[in-house]
Amino acid sequence: MITKTQLREIRQYLAKKHLPIDIIMEVEDHFKTQIETIQTTENCDFETAFYKTKILWLKDFQPVRKSFFSFRKVPRIVRDIQMTEMKNLVKKAFLISLLFSVFSFVFAHLVTKLNYNHYLFITNSAVSIPIFLFVVYYLFSSLRKPLVRAEMYYYNQLLLFFIASCLILFVKNYLKIPYISVYDIYNNLLPEVNYLNIFYNIFEDVATNTIGIYFLLFLVSRFRSMRNTKNFNLVNE
Repeated sequence: MITKTQLREIRQYLAKKHLPIDIIMEVEDHFKTQIETIQTTENCDFETAFYKTKILWLKDFQPVRKSFFSFRKVPRIVRDIQMTEMKNLVKKAFLISLLFSVFSFVFAHLVTKLNYNHYLFITNSAVSIPIFLFVVYYLFSSLRKPLVRAEMYYYNQLLLFFIASCLILFVKNYLKIPYISVYDIYNNLLPEVNYLNIFYNIFEDVATNTIGIYFLLFLVSRFRSMRNTKNFNLVNE
């Protein structure tokens, strides 16, 4: 059984490996389990089992570049966990955006264009206003931002999505593609049929919705991590 003194030693070791607190909370359970397993199977003391566990985790703590946009390094396990979370958030955001687009397409058949424009304003506000409020609260909150999951890594990912958004708008302006709403497509209110324009507007709608929803999911994820680490203590527990 791991004592409080031994647990403090494990946490301090993980902190020295530059692991953010929320990842320490995830990793320490695996450390404790492995140490206890080694102690039981090899009939050795804590220090020996702890040393052998450190050896098993050497590769996971090896410094690697955080992302394509960064020259700073983090432990491999931090990057892997962050990449996995980012991919999961992107998948969720894309599926929500796709469902939203399908619903908008069906809804366009049931209302007038004025009501549809009101519907778009409400749904866009439902994403953009929470993002704005989260960002303001995030900037002025006293939560433990620097101690949670190498925040700069996520800023790099947000930069990537920002660049993607700008690229979408640049291509649209460069090719002089007119704005075509889902309502116009569904009700065949186009002055002339141009399938490239229709396809690009649908793509832009799904892509920009995905980016907005991703930002919102990302901010919720950050706040959840910071709140979960609020009472975690590396030294005294």
